[in-house]
Amino acid sequence: MKTLFKLFFSLISTVLVASIVASVYEVPVPDVLQVMAAISLVLFAIRIVALAKNPADAGRVSGLTYGVAVEFWESVIAEFIMKDYPWLRRAKDRLDEVSTNPTHIRDAEKIELTYDKVASVLSDHIKNLDFLSAYNVLFRWAGKNPAAGGVTPADLPAANIRRTSGTTAATHLSGATGNRKIFNLADFNAAKTTLINLTKREQNAGKRAIFMDETLYNQLKADTNLDTFDKREMQGVVMQNGDMVRIGGLDIIRTDVMPRFSNVTTPVAKDPLTDADSGIPYSASFATTDNACALLVDFDLVHIAMGDIKLFETLGSADYQGDIYSALVRVGASRERADATGVVAIVQEP
Repeated sequence: MKTLFKLFFSLISTVLVASIVASVYEVPVPDVLQVMAAISLVLFAIRIVALAKNPADAGRVSGLTYGVAVEFWESVIAEFIMKDYPWLRRAKDRLDEVSTNPTHIRDAEKIELTYDKVASVLSDHIKNLDFLSAYNVLFRWAGKNPAAGGVTPADLPAANIRRTSGTTAATHLSGATGNRKIFNLADFNAAKTTLINLTKREQNAGKRAIFMDETLYNQLKADTNLDTFDKREMQGVVMQNGDMVRIGGLDIIRTDVMPRFSNVTTPVAKDPLTDADSGIPYSASFATTDNACALLVDFDLVHIAMGDIKLFETLGSADYQGDIYSALVRVGASRERADATGVVAIVQEP
């Protein structure tokens, strides 16, 4: 009877996990179940083969179950990370550590709650890893690149930075104060010219994009030079469901993971992972003079790589009277060339 109950509980837990992952990443539940089933079968087969080769380990059934569970969740993280930021997969492959804070699940919560708290918590960890990894990638493209080959890490040079030039509006960044010049079509065209001059290529079909947050996107869309069909046609604007999705040959990517820049003579991108412990970039390292940016990127001239994924699980902790979970992924990004060709930033001007 106890075995049947465990099997029934495992089935219900699996469906709940699939439902949570499906809702987070907006994919059908059956698709998630197929991925989970395939991962579980492969991992279980590997474990069974290992035990068959060494029957002396047959008594370690609980260890087997624990190992399968951890490897299963690591595989789920690998499968679904970056789903919310698909543009991450467009760069070339070429590592920083991004991790989540430990989550404590009291033993009582696993008994009292009507849903699978473990599955819910691990789903939250996946989403947070996704968020922080994407933030880190854009910072590495726009900011200080990791040291390599003895070369001192360098910020984006002045030649790759343009400043906004429109009328002024109140800053939209948390912690910042004052007004900033708005982002307009002239700023985009000036930055695009800079990108062309740096790369020596007029076009790179399907390989270029401009990243911006919602506020800068709305400022650009409101430019009077884009307020009619004919004007938008002249600028190569592609509309989809009322939104601009392409301009001047560059895909428009609206995202919530844009790095901030300082306001020195040559603005410098600020590291979002300074505040990673809180899970909220720039929650403590903000300055009143921080500036938002838009970022033009040629995907042939930037790199990204994802390394090990680790899930940490401490079950039945006597100190915490429950279980502790956290996760870590190694993900990195860089510009390809020392002169930062392929990346141009448009930084707000006070």
